This record gives sequence, C-alpha cells and structure tokens, in this order.
Amino acid sequence: MRAKLLIFSMFFIISSCGSEEAFLDPIYENALENVLTLELSFGDEGLPDEFLIARDAGHLFWVMATADDSGNFYLFDEKMIKVYDKDGKAKTTIGRPGEGPGEFSSGRFEALPTVSPTGYVTVLNDHGMYKDYNMYDPQYKFLKTVNRIPKIFGTQYRCEVFSLSESEYIRENYDNKESGNLQITTFSIEHIKNNEKKVIVSYDVTTDIIQGRSRESIPHGKLFWEALPGRKIAFTFSWKDEIYSDEGNFYIIHVNDLDSGEHQEIKRQFEPVPLPEYMDEHLEINNIKNMEAITHAFFDGKIMYAFTSIKKKIDENRYESLVDVIDLENCKYLRSVYLPEWGDILAIKGGYAYLNGVTYKYKGQSIWDKFSVIEKYKIDPAVYGK
Repeated sequence: MRAKLLIFSMFFIISSCGSEEAFLDPIYENALENVLTLELSFGDEGLPDEFLIARDAGHLFWVMATADDSGNFYLFDEKMIKVYDKDGKAKTTIGRPGEGPGEFSSGRFEALPTVSPTGYVTVLNDHGMYKDYNMYDPQYKFLKTVNRIPKIFGTQYRCEVFSLSESEYIRENYDNKESGNLQITTFSIEHIKNNEKKVIVSYDVTTDIIQGRSRESIPHGKLFWEALPGRKIAFTFSWKDEIYSDEGNFYIIHVNDLDSGEHQEIKRQFEPVPLPEYMDEHLEINNIKNMEAITHAFFDGKIMYAFTSIKKKIDENRYESLVDVIDLENCKYLRSVYLPEWGDILAIKGGYAYLNGVTYKYKGQSIWDKFSVIEKYKIDPAVYGK
C-alpha cells in the first residue's frame, strides 16, 4: 500500500561517496505505508518473575533499550539489563543492583545500552559526579568500566558509547563553556583505541541562555550517530547539517572509516516544515528557520531510518512519521515509509521494529497504571528494496 505525502515535494539524493561527482536518484511521489506486521509481544506475562518488566509503560523509552542482529532484545529495568531472545523468551540478565564491578547503582531512565557490530555491550551507569559505562564482552561477561569522566557544569546530556573490543571504543562527548550570557556546548564523537583518543567530528552549538544562577534551554538540535559494521560510523546533527540554497534544501549524513579516515557524505533534499507558533523565541541564536529535517534516527546495520518532521494523521490521537530509509554502505536512498512516531519505537534491528506496545495502542490516554509490553514487528522487505 502507498500513501501520498502530506507536503508535496520532490526529493533527490546526492552522494559524493569517494568522489566529487554527484548523482541523482529518480523522483518519487509516494511513500510505503502499513509496512509493519506484528509477530509477537513479550514482557508482561509468561516469563520468570525477574524478566517481567517492572517499569510502567509511561516510563519505557528508547534510551533504555536496544536489540541486535540475532534478535536479542536488551532492556534496562530494575538496575540490570534483561535480555530476551528472538522469540521474546527469557535469556539472561547482565549486571545487577549494587556498587561493585559490573553492577548498577543508578536507576535512571537513560541507560543507553548499545550492542556494537562486534557484539560488545556497553551500558551507562550514571550516578554521583561521574558518568560510568560498564563494558561486557559478547558472552555478557563484565570486562571493565570505560569513559569514567566527571560531570561538568551546566546542562547534562545523554551520550552513547559503542565498544568494539576491550581496548577500543567510540563515544559521544560534550563540553560546556560560557560566552557572555550564553552556554556554548561542543558535541563530539571520539575514537579511543589503546588509550589514545582521536576526535572524529565536533559541533559547537549554543544550548542555553544564562540568567543568573538559572539556565534556559534553547532549540539547538541533536547529534545522531552509530557504529556501523565494517569499522565505520555514521552521523548527522539536526539543524547543523542542513543546507538551504538556490539548488534546494538538503540534509547531510556523514560516513567515516575508522581506519583509513575516508569521509563520505550523503545529501538528501527535503521539504522544510514551518515551525509551530509556540517555537518563537531565541531561534536566531542558532539560525533556526524551520523544523529539523531529521527529528530522530534509528540504525539497522548499514541502513539508516531518518525520521523527518513530516507526519500524517492516523486517528484522533495518533500520527505516523515520514521516514527516509537510506543505504549507508552504497550511499543510496531506498525509499520513504510511514512508521509510528519515534517516541513509540524502542529499537529497529535485524529487519524488526520493537515498539512500546502500550503507548502505541493507547495514544492520548492515561497509561501510568498499565503494565509494559514489548511488541516485535516484522518490517516489510520492500522497505529494504527486496
């Protein structure tokens, strides 16, 4: 099934993958819809007690979950990682509540569990004055704490870490500094190998207005990135990686090779979406004129799901987002699809989308008293060009 776009536009993809010569993909007018088929649900019943999800559905977000290509699903709950197999059955737990090695003293939502292409698991243990990350090998054995850095003044941000081996990892980092009454934050991606650090990219963004002892956050965008198979990373920063020109409006996705340093860019034309009326203050500081071209991103191996600001209404309470699906290996736009809003999605991996089944089903209704349930949906192979 196909549905017409809400905003009529003409989209292209331009890539400079290893050369200066660009190419154009055919114009499209339609986007795929109804691409998800429910295969199973789990987490609310039929499991050992320690694998039942204790966190209520209203506090179940993507920042506490991930999945891998083998179909294993990882959820931070009750100060541990609960691992479910491809059939939603109990598999194992990683870590436990406590202060010891590999244990979790923090019960925060933003655990940011990641599984790297090499199978290493890394989980944030954010507590006290430090940001700690517990590293586990592909067999879930605790190895060590990495990226132990003190928290800095000003606004704190969630930062992911992908461990490639016991001695090599990629991390997002940030640093705040003051310039007059403004807080300038430098967001960066760093490659750490054998204790040597290399900065892959950094962005300077104004994030806060300082008013005495208080700070007012202002719109500034977000860094989306992930470690890819083949020792590469992909990244883009909303609003910063956007171009407005006479030739069109484009967002940029970057792909870097960790070993050779080769840098590739994918440019995709987009239709700007006007800002809502309530977003009318301090936009000039970061030169913001429209909604972000990319509001969120999920990665499935070498495939990127770029959620745009374009949406269509499904019913009184629910919308779906227009999502660009991009092959990062071949720098090729595949197609666009309509998916549930990214806040309902916990992960996209191995050709499946994992959703918070309660928020997706009861959109616009009170869900605080409902048990959490994970829903696993098969993605139509046509999305991947198959």
